[in-house]
Amino acid sequence: MLLIRNSNLVDWRRSSRTTYDILIDDGVIKKIDTRIDCSDADIIEAKGLVAIPGIVDPHVHLRQPGYEWKETVESGVLAATSGGVTSLCAMPNVMPCPDSVENYHYVRSFQSDTVIRVLQSCSINQNLSGRRNNWKELYEAGSIVFTNDGLPVDRNSDMAAVLWFSKETGVLVAEHPEIPEFDKSLGNTENAVICRDVILNERIGGRLHLQHISLASSTDFLKLAREKKIRFTIETCPHYFIETSEGLSDGFYEVYPPI
Repeated sequence: MLLIRNSNLVDWRRSSRTTYDILIDDGVIKKIDTRIDCSDADIIEAKGLVAIPGIVDPHVHLRQPGYEWKETVESGVLAATSGGVTSLCAMPNVMPCPDSVENYHYVRSFQSDTVIRVLQSCSINQNLSGRRNNWKELYEAGSIVFTNDGLPVDRNSDMAAVLWFSKETGVLVAEHPEIPEFDKSLGNTENAVICRDVILNERIGGRLHLQHISLASSTDFLKLAREKKIRFTIETCPHYFIETSEGLSDGFYEVYPPI
């Protein structure tokens, strides 16, 4: 048995913060209370620490195989574990791209012995931007997330088709809302992609996930879409909360979509 003492437990039902003990037996939480006594348990003193459920990170760049100088499965998983992540989904920005069953299994071979759960997404288009992949074969091979990572789905017909596939199978379609060739001249253009995808999904009803939303105007549109009960989820990143392009005009930064 394992007893975690005096941890700050995240509880959204209470505004005040109370420390709790957590009793774990064979990997299963058996009891949570303000005071637990168990003489035969190993004790971890967690005063000043926060206890949270295992975090799921759905957007991770492990970069192996092909780009090991940027990251490896081992280094990425260790970093995730140290931050409380117990499950993650790796993006398809590796070489070879997991756009075929053969490539998918090859990429997965680097993830066979990890201390946390690792899922591998597959690309929607060949090598992230070409013709459509065979999503059915990739799904049957084990992939449950489809995304072009840092590139949008260019063709409207491809986006509609993968959303229909999502509705049929339950896979997640994760979109990168950006038009890169316009961003430098027109500013952030994520709204155009978001509007297209959400309007398509109003009719289709697939599992659409919009990654790293960066504009307040995007949330205005998405609030209206939510009122119409259109199916989608969204995420954002800390730098889109705290920085603006005006504040970084002389900075040397590069993120996608841009600040």
